[in-house]
Amino acid sequence: MRKFAVIALLAACASQALAKPPEVRYAGTWNEAVVEAKERNVPIVIVFVKQDADGGAVERFVLGSTEFIAASKKWITIYCNRDEGQPTKKVGEKVVSTVTPRLTVEAHIAAWKEIAPKFLKGEDPATPTVVWCGTDETEIGRLEGKMTSRELLLKLAEASKKTGPGLDGDDYGEAIEHLAAGDAASSDNKIGDAVREFGEVMKLEKEPGSKVVVERARTGLNRMNDSGKATYSKAMECVAAEDYTRAKKMLMDVLTNFAGLPIGKEAKKTYDEVVEKEKQKVKNGVGGDGKRR
Repeated sequence: MRKFAVIALLAACASQALAKPPEVRYAGTWNEAVVEAKERNVPIVIVFVKQDADGGAVERFVLGSTEFIAASKKWITIYCNRDEGQPTKKVGEKVVSTVTPRLTVEAHIAAWKEIAPKFLKGEDPATPTVVWCGTDETEIGRLEGKMTSRELLLKLAEASKKTGPGLDGDDYGEAIEHLAAGDAASSDNKIGDAVREFGEVMKLEKEPGSKVVVERARTGLNRMNDSGKATYSKAMECVAAEDYTRAKKMLMDVLTNFAGLPIGKEAKKTYDEVVEKEKQKVKNGVGGDGKRR
């Protein structure tokens, strides 16, 4: 019994080690932020800092706080730092920012140059400044100077309510991965894989802010369903010719690969009907290929 308990404990530890640590979802550019905000129906949070003590405090005690990281699933964040000398680390062959591990320091500087003119005044604006906008790109509010994560989160909670219920950042990220995998499988003619990937996204249908990704998944499934109709039509030609052996083979292909789709359900129904017709033919001394025995 102890042996099994130890194995279970080791398995749990291994699973925990492999689990993806929580992180803030950052956009690399203003356009990326706007597109995602509209697709998820969430606010855009723009963080403006310089490479100074106050900027460092925001990075460590606000953006790096467990409270902010957990709550950040309710919006999309974009980090703008105009200065060189930002801390970096190497991930594989790529040198990235320690603040936004998926992005480079160059991306932070480019984001400042692109976005700061929209919201900050003067050549040397006061920082740190956090601005939050709605999906229409207009400012809802801002917080300037030294701040705590609690102070900022209270403001951002109001912004999230004003924008409306939106899709969780983790759910969105996974949905985008499934959509990409579904499109790739579809291109490779791996029908069953494509149906499963798009089907995973359809599970979000009742989640707030899921309309865009669900519609993309539905479009993919409709495309798959249409491709199944071609094979189904050929199977029906075989049924009409009483070539039940070929008809069953094609119907089985459709009901297996397109399971869960309308054409898959129709193929299953027709397959069962063909089996009954074939049995009747056998009773009458005729094989499944239509030839008399």
